[in-house]
Amino acid sequence: MTDTKFKRGHPKKGGKKKGSKNKFTSIKQSFLDAFKDIGGTQGLVKWTNESKRNKMLFYQLITKLFPTAITGGDEGDSEPIIIKYIPMEKKDERKND
Repeated sequence: MTDTKFKRGHPKKGGKKKGSKNKFTSIKQSFLDAFKDIGGTQGLVKWTNESKRNKMLFYQLITKLFPTAITGGDEGDSEPIIIKYIPMEKKDERKND
């Protein structure tokens, strides 16, 4: 049986290479660039106001960005408060003519 415990002076094997970029950082930057290209906040507001469907999609998206659990006080001894998004009922947006 081989000894797998860490020993001082043992060279590092494998793992992430020093200076390599995190994939999440790259994806996040791509989304920020795209957001800027579509007009930033003003472009998002314009898109949201174009239709009721866009407004609904915006609200669905924004709720995914909020935390789903919030801890109590700073001491950490409080019970967590659970927040759950409950979507509104979908209504038929078509007009009956």
